[in-house]
Amino acid sequence: KYKIGLTRLYKIWTDASSDKKFPEGFAGTVAGQHLTSQMESIQQEIDQQRAKHKKLQDELKKYAELNKKIAAAIEK
Repeated sequence: KYKIGLTRLYKIWTDASSDKKFPEGFAGTVAGQHLTSQMESIQQEIDQQRAKHKKLQDELKKYAELNKKIAAAIEK
């Protein structure tokens, strides 16, 4: 979905922030604000994906425990 890596995006942002053309900092420009907004939305999406991943891991652990109980019951 995103063709530019977050590290590269951050480097572009910080390089532009130190540019003399933007004495107020790149974040103060319209492009900087847009880029900052994009970075924040990407970070939110990453956080949501991590939350989903954690939830799935927790579910897998529950199923693994259930499988162990079933296997133990079958062996008896």
